[in-house]
Amino acid sequence: MAGHSKWANIKHSKARVDAKRGKVFTKLTRQILAAVKLSGPDPLSNPRLRAAIKDALSANMTRKQIDSAIKRGAGNDEADVMIAMRYEGYGPGGVAIIIDCLGDNKNRMVAEVRHALTKSGGNLGTDGSVSYMFQERGLLAFPSDTDEDALMEAALEAGAEDFSTNDDGSMEVLTAPNDYETVKETLTEAGYTPESASLGWLADNTVSLDTDTGVKLLKLIDKLEDLDDVQNVYTNGDISGESIEAFSAL
Repeated sequence: MAGHSKWANIKHSKARVDAKRGKVFTKLTRQILAAVKLSGPDPLSNPRLRAAIKDALSANMTRKQIDSAIKRGAGNDEADVMIAMRYEGYGPGGVAIIIDCLGDNKNRMVAEVRHALTKSGGNLGTDGSVSYMFQERGLLAFPSDTDEDALMEAALEAGAEDFSTNDDGSMEVLTAPNDYETVKETLTEAGYTPESASLGWLADNTVSLDTDTGVKLLKLIDKLEDLDDVQNVYTNGDISGESIEAFSAL
């Protein structure tokens, strides 16, 4: 059944083309460092590192840059120790927000996140204040020219939880966290390569926003994603196409 894209609500990024490649590379480098520190420098035995390398290559990082980050992570430099933090809070219109951060200074992370929320009319909440409204899920997005029936059959056979077709004809496959890698690899091997794929937090229910509030929320997300330490932003705000168009025109 056609409907609004789940992808638009599991992870928002600004609608405009982001030319700040340096910031993107900084975030990807931190992902690689964290993965190596956690489970070692060998991608074959470190799924998290494999995923980080794939993301880096997709963003046009060079092999030299990736190898350099892996070597840094495998060293003993305390400056390269990354701390993963998850913050919860509220944004414009009272929407719930989850913010995943990765950095080397916990005090800086919380100060910058709190400042961004406060300046946008929101506030930082306590642990568990909004996360109960979300569930972790894997989401794979496919272009509109994909064979819908064939993809749906392949996805469900691979162990996907749900399949949907959006108003624009694009398709999305939803998985349980533990099945995400298996479903993704199975579909890719079958010839269905997703345009976007990610593990993230999907709201159980979304909140409809008027255009003005939607633009305010997009501005907040833009401000948060501009911070070096912020990796992902999730919200239960249902941002309309009108809000995205108005934000893009700013």
